[in-house]
Amino acid sequence: MISALVRASLYPDAFLLFGQMRAQGFGTSGFVIASLLTACTGSGVMVHQGFQIHSLILKNGFLYNVYAGTSLVNFYAAYGFHSCACSLFDKMLEKNVVSWTSLMVGYSDNGDFMEVINLYRLMRLEDVKGNQNTFTTVITSCGSLEDESLGCQVLGHVIKCGYEYDLSVANSLISMFGNLGRVREAYYVFNHMSARDTISWNSMISAYARNYSYKDSFHCFNIMCHVHEKVDAITLSALLSVCGSMDHFLWGAAVHGLVHKLGFDLNLSVCNTLLGMYSETRRSKEMIKLFEEMLEKDLISWNSLIVGHGQEGECMDALKGSFQEAQEAFHEMVNTGLKPDHVTFVSLLSSCSHGGLVDRGLKYYSLMNTKFGVDVGIEHCVCIIDLLGRSGRLLEAENFIRKMPIPPNDFVWRIHDLRVEMESSNVKKQPACSWIKIKRKISSFAIGDKSHYESDKIYVKLSELKMMIKEAGYVPDTSVALQDIDEEQKEDHLWKHCERLALAYG
Repeated sequence: MISALVRASLYPDAFLLFGQMRAQGFGTSGFVIASLLTACTGSGVMVHQGFQIHSLILKNGFLYNVYAGTSLVNFYAAYGFHSCACSLFDKMLEKNVVSWTSLMVGYSDNGDFMEVINLYRLMRLEDVKGNQNTFTTVITSCGSLEDESLGCQVLGHVIKCGYEYDLSVANSLISMFGNLGRVREAYYVFNHMSARDTISWNSMISAYARNYSYKDSFHCFNIMCHVHEKVDAITLSALLSVCGSMDHFLWGAAVHGLVHKLGFDLNLSVCNTLLGMYSETRRSKEMIKLFEEMLEKDLISWNSLIVGHGQEGECMDALKGSFQEAQEAFHEMVNTGLKPDHVTFVSLLSSCSHGGLVDRGLKYYSLMNTKFGVDVGIEHCVCIIDLLGRSGRLLEAENFIRKMPIPPNDFVWRIHDLRVEMESSNVKKQPACSWIKIKRKISSFAIGDKSHYESDKIYVKLSELKMMIKEAGYVPDTSVALQDIDEEQKEDHLWKHCERLALAYG
């Protein structure tokens, strides 16, 4: 009866019945203990009850019972007590595949994917065969590590054990191949599945999106809707990530409408993805409106807002104004009690660098660790070096590099050497500009220019051209872009180059 209550997710009732059972003098067993620990794990909030069951296990000598011991390992791993889970696992005299998999899942949920692989290797040395949950966890880890060789080895084990047609295993294979850039293999698995669920379709849509097959993402989504598969928050988030990558506002607006229609406008994950899309496409009005309408906000929401403000503007005055808005958003976020993370400070420091706000940037860098406890990363250091280099304070930049809390990489020295060379040659960087003459009228464009009276039409045409040549196989060369920004931002800047704006207008 206790087990039945747990399977029905009636966790408090299961504990109440267990208390009545003990009060009437009935003994317990490893099976009952395992059921109660499953209840503690499944609830997500019954951690103290789990501690009490652990005490009961020690008192009644169930520590070496394989069912009770495995459930206890699973409980501690699920709540993030990995040292406790490992200690218990090592003490178990008997381990089964569930014991091994429970610890793997704990590491996977914590992002320790290499530990998952190490455990899997040890399990195979112990001649324990994996089940579908084992392979799903290991395959997911291979995809996250983007280790193609290891993924192919595990696929061989999957086929050997006969799990290649298992639904959860096949879903994880689609995701892994998507992460590895092997879209054809992902589609092969998807196409040969005897049954598919929402996760299957989401995995395929995400695989296309991750590998810039945007048209295929939407085509897959259309088929998904046609076969009446349930659309969920992950589906919509995957589609919205496509829209942000394409800088195609019309498609993004259409998906936003679908979000409202399907009732996901209060879903935090979907709203955060929408914020990211509007931030990437520099639609500040839509971004701010959405943010203000959100009933719930987390750190990702605020970071998207700060990043969005930091990307606005091309001229110096606009950049300074954008930084002011980013700074105000940062302080408002802190006042809500949220703690900023490394992404927050990369956005702030980058805004300071491009806006020429040296003192403010140095102040935020100082406060980052001393006040907010955020560890300094190489991205933050790059921002500071670029900040000092742009303002001509090359000696300070060199001193900063020598005192960096982490070893400088090649990119750090490349930025520094470039700034030194420009300074010694007395090079002053002038903003690029392109002209085009149409019907005896000359129009000029700067990078990211939106001052033209037909600016909206120009950017729509630019997005269409971008989609067309990407579908033809074009891959942008971002190696020539030396800004301290990620690859997507570099690609965005290249696409908004003055020459391409002029071409789109023509």
